[in-house]
Amino acid sequence: MGAQFPVFTGIDALADTITARQNRLYDLSALRQTLSLSLLQHMIPKHFIEDQFTLVIGDGYGTLASLLLGLKPAPRVILVNLTPSLLLDLFYIH
Repeated sequence: MGAQFPVFTGIDALADTITARQNRLYDLSALRQTLSLSLLQHMIPKHFIEDQFTLVIGDGYGTLASLLLGLKPAPRVILVNLTPSLLLDLFYIH
């Protein structure tokens, strides 16, 4: 599924590194975030997101936020979640 996106291989490798650092398996959730970000980077022109921030709502283990921070497509990533889940996001992103 990711072969149709030129950026997929790089994002996939980053997701593998991130999940290994978090001592987690690269599971279907991580693959879903990788594919979603690959689609977004393919569909949204780079000049459109360079001066913006990215808002992530309900990221679970912080996978999407970690990918965004690793790729740096936007200068800021803002997380919105319930307090216990937000603490979990921040733990895994750190």
